[in-house]
Amino acid sequence: MADRRRAKEEGAVRAKASVIAVVLSASVLLPGAASGDTSALSHGVTEREIRIGLHMPMTGAAPIPSDSAQKGADVYWKWLRQRNVKINGRYVEPIVKNDNYNPSQAVAVCKEMVEQDHVFLLSGTMQPGGANQVQACARYAASVNVPYVSFGSTKVGLTNLKRYFAISKTWPGQAKMLADLLVSDLGARRERNGMVRQDNPNNEDTHDAFVRAMADRGAALRYDRAVGNAAGQTEAEVVVQEMKAAGVENVFILSTPVWFLQVLQAARTHDYHPTWVGIQGMPLSGDGLASIACRNGDPTPAWFLSPLPAYANRDSFDPRHDRAMQKVYGERGDAITWLGWAGSKAIRKMLERGGRDLTRRRFVRRVERTGTFRTGILPPFGFTATDHFGGRAIHVLKIDCSQRRWKTVRRFVRDF
Repeated sequence: MADRRRAKEEGAVRAKASVIAVVLSASVLLPGAASGDTSALSHGVTEREIRIGLHMPMTGAAPIPSDSAQKGADVYWKWLRQRNVKINGRYVEPIVKNDNYNPSQAVAVCKEMVEQDHVFLLSGTMQPGGANQVQACARYAASVNVPYVSFGSTKVGLTNLKRYFAISKTWPGQAKMLADLLVSDLGARRERNGMVRQDNPNNEDTHDAFVRAMADRGAALRYDRAVGNAAGQTEAEVVVQEMKAAGVENVFILSTPVWFLQVLQAARTHDYHPTWVGIQGMPLSGDGLASIACRNGDPTPAWFLSPLPAYANRDSFDPRHDRAMQKVYGERGDAITWLGWAGSKAIRKMLERGGRDLTRRRFVRRVERTGTFRTGILPPFGFTATDHFGGRAIHVLKIDCSQRRWKTVRRFVRDF
């Protein structure tokens, strides 16, 4: 009798130990489990939470101030949480890491967020022009079947990634529209046009698209120069002197914001004032660049295409950004928090379509079948099973040197 009782007690102890082992395993593998939430449905998703991972350059050739970066990544989701607004029953928790504007570092931090932080998806929506980092992290994400969301950049190396989604027009697509703008609004057929770019494989499809588009529109490209990725003030001086000597009146600049500032400095030194045109990266850097470009009252005509409206016009697109910044942080935002707000709204729309039974596979399938996403800030975007480059339009921004700010001069433009 005693032996049977002892065997029964030992069996109960073993069963309890098995249950504890399962719970402990879940706490290691899945966020939320350690705090009692063991009902995780997939990596990065529990009954209460969805974790997303964002990489951005807080240091490097296009640095974002770390304070603004963190607030930009957080403010939309914290504002929703304060109002008890959930995404299909869950809050979103962003994880933010510095990629130093370096592709290798981007892969390292993306891998860390997947393997250690267990994020559901990765995002490069706070990359102001970082095509190299976006491509590198998106390719890593594809290798481990993790969805990746970014603004459109290069198509090189991204075309066949089944879990990559670009929520704005690609750079080659923007380059074609830029050629249209030059011809329709800036007199490019009658003037001398040039292009300066950093010598980067991920810039080549943009360069080639622009060259073809200009030729198709009968606008001659009189100057076409590539410089090294490590170009500095010396190279800036050289290209400015060459363009001035060639009489170039319109310049498409495709570079980091840091080097563009060096080019602008050289242009001031040599009394050279062309019309600068470009895509995406520069306006996303904020009004600091516009302020420097207009320093000393120098005229700096500059027109850029951008998926993001200028910070100066934010209230006409979504006045809740400023209210949320005051509510969450008790302060005004800036161009970086505006960037984070817009990217977060896009990701929210996509997560909502993923449904309550959220898994990575279902997320991809349902986002592909949704049709059009609208945020009120970014131009509408949408995907199909065979096309994950979703951008359909663009905003036109111009530097206003009287106020040293970017201004949105045309909205949701599909063509010129």
